[in-house]
Order: sequence, then C-alpha cells, then structure tokens
Amino acid sequence: MSELFTCRVIAQVRCSGPVPTTVRAVAGSGDSEALTHIALRFGAVLFYLEDIEAVASLVEIVDQASDWADLVFGTRPVVPDLGDDEDDES
Repeated sequence: MSELFTCRVIAQVRCSGPVPTTVRAVAGSGDSEALTHIALRFGAVLFYLEDIEAVASLVEIVDQASDWADLVFGTRPVVPDLGDDEDDES
C-alpha cells in the first residue's frame, strides 16, 4: 500500500441504526497544530479532513458502501412524504 497518505489513527468501529452526525468547517490559526479542516462526527468517531484529497477519498468509499447497501441489507423501505405540517391552515 502506498505511503502517500497520512492517517494518524487506525480504529475499528461497529455502527447500526441511526447515527448522530455533524459537519463543521474549521478555520485554522497561526498555530501549526490548528490547521484549516472539515470536522465530521459520526457517532463517537471524529474525522478531521485536512485537504480535498481526503474529502474525495471519504466520498468515494461512502459511495461504494451505498452501492453495496441494498445488496447486503436489502432495499430500504419507502417512507411516505407527509408534507410540511407548518403549511396546514386548519
């Protein structure tokens, strides 16, 4: 495997059901430890993506997982669109 990438931690995480997520763009400062990055939180796992190549790699692997999801887990149930309740005038 190529050593052109850097990931400072390797971990195994098991996830099921809805997982809380957040995404933030973080502006760096003059401090070398505080780089500009995109911070992703997936449950208790944090990702700090420090360049466009890291974002592209993550998007690619998530797209591949999505392609496999229906085959591995079966198709997802269709959730009916119930509309926006705020527009009701009753």
